[in-house]
Amino acid sequence: MCLKTIVFCLIIIVLVELVTYTQALDDNGEGVCVVKLSSRQRRKKPYNVAINKWCGRRKCVVKRYKYETYLTWTNHTVCCNGWQHDSEQDICAPICSTGCNGGKCVSPDQCQCLSPAYLDPERPNTCITPICSPTCFNAVCHANNTCICQENYTPYNSTHCFKCDQGYTADENLNCVPVCDQPCINSTCTAPNTCTCADGYRPKNDSICEPICDCINADCVGPHTCACHKGYVSLNKTVCTPKCNGCSHGDCVAPNKCTCHKGYAKVNGVCKPQCTKGCVNGFCTAPNVCSCKKGYVYSNNSANVCVVSCDASCKGYCDDDKGCVPWNCSMPIP
Repeated sequence: MCLKTIVFCLIIIVLVELVTYTQALDDNGEGVCVVKLSSRQRRKKPYNVAINKWCGRRKCVVKRYKYETYLTWTNHTVCCNGWQHDSEQDICAPICSTGCNGGKCVSPDQCQCLSPAYLDPERPNTCITPICSPTCFNAVCHANNTCICQENYTPYNSTHCFKCDQGYTADENLNCVPVCDQPCINSTCTAPNTCTCADGYRPKNDSICEPICDCINADCVGPHTCACHKGYVSLNKTVCTPKCNGCSHGDCVAPNKCTCHKGYAKVNGVCKPQCTKGCVNGFCTAPNVCSCKKGYVYSNNSANVCVVSCDASCKGYCDDDKGCVPWNCSMPIP
């Protein structure tokens, strides 16, 4: 048997084996190639043979059969170069010729290291597991002696990481402080979503505190601090009174609204005293009180009537209207 025949037989055996274990491979799978394989088939082929017998004017013909061989071609899936069949998963797996120390072979002669390992720049397909000194706490050691915090952890220093309880977060000083979803106004976040009012304040709702005051006609703007409404002035720390422009002899009951005292009435917007019986030759200076004009005195008969005043030097008689009237012989004696 010649060498060529032996080589040909070995190739056929290998191809048959490939066909045997790769028939189920997905032709769209990674590392899968499609090849055409041939196989020899036998079939009977008819042919005619003339016999030594006449059928009419021609010799009789009989049909005979003989076997012939022919090739058939079919598509088969095989693992491409650099890939090998994984019988457990029935897939083509990549081959890393130098191995894949500490990692995973992801394509022919290409390793992928599993974190935190990384590829050695000097040795191909070799993964190096980093070493951190001092040891990382709540963190993963990466290349260059670097600690990277685990998920949801906060760096405390170069090697330590920490995590606050639910509802808390780390402040700028790396202290765990409570978190309030709504900002606390005039208050402090003392527990998750809990605001505590400052001194002098009381809760208005879950997040807002308002100052405590007993303000009258004013707004409470701070603990025991009142701001008067428009048109009011401060009487003391908590009470504001209405302001009126000129409310003598009356009570200012609202801004620029004056109510006159008893015995007084509004005259041109000013409270004036009222004298119910009038005030002859005098002025009403208080309720039902008349003050005489200059040169007049109260009449002996009425407190609301003033008469002319005559002094002791009068050489005649004193007339209520004319004053001192000298005596005249023609005058009747009053």
